[in-house]
Amino acid sequence: MRKPTWDVSLVEDDENDAAFVLASLEMFPSLPVELVRHRTLADAIGSAHEPDLLILDLGLPDSTGLETLAQLGQWIPRPATLVITGQKEEDVRHRALSLGVFRYLDKNEINKVLLANSILDALNSVDSSRSALEVLVLNKELSRLRQFAYAASHDLREPLRSIRTFTKFFLEEYGANLDKRAEDYLSRVVNSSDRLSKMIEQMLVLAQTGLAPIQPCRVSVREIIAEIKEDFSATIAEKSADIRLEEFCPDVLGDDLRIRQIFGNLIGNALTYNESSPPVVNIGVDEEEPAMVTFYVRDNGIGISPEYHKRIFDAFSRGNVDAKFKGSGIGLAIVREAIGALNGEIRLNSAYGRGSVFYVRLPKWEAHWRRPRAAHLKAAEVEFLDAA
Repeated sequence: MRKPTWDVSLVEDDENDAAFVLASLEMFPSLPVELVRHRTLADAIGSAHEPDLLILDLGLPDSTGLETLAQLGQWIPRPATLVITGQKEEDVRHRALSLGVFRYLDKNEINKVLLANSILDALNSVDSSRSALEVLVLNKELSRLRQFAYAASHDLREPLRSIRTFTKFFLEEYGANLDKRAEDYLSRVVNSSDRLSKMIEQMLVLAQTGLAPIQPCRVSVREIIAEIKEDFSATIAEKSADIRLEEFCPDVLGDDLRIRQIFGNLIGNALTYNESSPPVVNIGVDEEEPAMVTFYVRDNGIGISPEYHKRIFDAFSRGNVDAKFKGSGIGLAIVREAIGALNGEIRLNSAYGRGSVFYVRLPKWEAHWRRPRAAHLKAAEVEFLDAA
């Protein structure tokens, strides 16, 4: 995100040269620049001003040439630097560029347009670097938060296990001496502990989904869904549910863990939040692009009201789900996290009482596997691959 105002330091002792720089900046009157001028290098370094851009003359009263360049490291953080000098020594020029000076300009050869464009380019480079740094910092902070969530969830399991275990012991040993109300209270503690334990387990899965390294490989969606059906075999038999996968089912670029989390949670939710007899889940391809494929997962379950569509992928969001349906409310958050890690997308079409359709867009294995090979082949071979 671009900064509202750019802070620029001009280190120039010559009045005419300083006026030339100011005149160049005036060519962009809408450019939000706050300029501070210093006449010596010591004054600039000692200033509390932290510039985004440093416009520097190498012939200063207290410093010249390579001596000036050697002191650039005293700025922390280091600003982007434009050198404007009348010195023509090539060793100074090369040294300046090797130290990371953005541009080295000869006073005798530049004009206001060239200088103005150089300043603009330097500020744009600062903007790009800052954006990349902001993304890096945000990713690092996000990783730290995920690690904290994982550690916190893990540490909660032991005291919760103790609460549940000793409450059960108490009921087993002293239940006969309790009245119905006391027994009911303790039973609620056990049931709440069980629900919280499942939520913590799901929180651990959610944190691990973000922390687990991605190992991109060819993943067969057909094989993953077959294994998921095996995992849910007891529920499928109990509800006489029908899970159908259409014939065309391309492989994707991803990793087994996340593809299993995506389709496992969507199919699991379709079976859990479903009062139809029998529950039916249809899976297939909605759209195929050169590099991506969009799968659909359609069910005849209870559906999700439109007002909950934006929040339904947040952790612990259950939308319009009645309390009689068991579930942690984390499954779709895991789905979104897994799809995001694979540079995919998910969207929803649903209404309460009319079932749901989730659209999952993922990278195709074929597109990402063929192109790198084709790049090293002759033109005729590339055409053969494209036609295949």
